[in-house]
Amino acid sequence: KPLDPSREEIRLIGFAPSDPRDKSAVISCTLHTKSLFDKAYFVAVSYVWGNPEPTTEILVNGAPFQTTVDFAAALGQAVVWTPVTAEGRLSLRFLADAICISQQDTQEKNHQIPLMRDI
Repeated sequence: KPLDPSREEIRLIGFAPSDPRDKSAVISCTLHTKSLFDKAYFVAVSYVWGNPEPTTEILVNGAPFQTTVDFAAALGQAVVWTPVTAEGRLSLRFLADAICISQQDTQEKNHQIPLMRDI
């Protein structure tokens, strides 16, 4: 869904419940919209784009999404970083521009890139 630039909205990655020890499981994540005005707690993941090949499939909001193998591996590790309590995995959120910013939407990219200094 479109972001509201007037609210400085961003998308954050949350992980669907899974066993992080299951290396064969497809990474499944959901996107959550938050405003920077709301002091959202998240971890910004910095990475080098590098070679776009080979890719692997992850699920974003239940839909297939192609990403680099290295980035998928980093997301797999992020699941492990997310703390677990007796009630289950905490809702630690991540921001990675390749997924959180619509790469096909020039207007969105033009608004989101200047926000990176605040992120």
